[in-house]
Amino acid sequence: MEKTFQQDVPHKLGKAEAKRRMEDGLPKLLSMLPGGRADHRWEGDAMLMDYAALGQSASARMEVLEDRVLVTITLGGMLAAMGDKIAGMLGRGTRDMLEDKRRPR
Repeated sequence: MEKTFQQDVPHKLGKAEAKRRMEDGLPKLLSMLPGGRADHRWEGDAMLMDYAALGQSASARMEVLEDRVLVTITLGGMLAAMGDKIAGMLGRGTRDMLEDKRRPR
């Protein structure tokens, strides 16, 4: 059984900077996933990720737009049962990558 979750992560970075931050922040995001194997690739403005561990699989599509990232996560097998928690974790990780960490002047 598969289950799909969607999140809209707003940002004020513009598309190019959001893509750069996502690429730079990917190792930290992937470190949140326990064990297994994770692969990613870009198709245009969308980062596609595949994850597999202990016979379970998940995939994510993060489409970068000028003012937001549309995150779609599909979880299979037993991962689907923990879907809200996993989707929330990936959503927070994406928000962290896009957060403006500059100090106000």
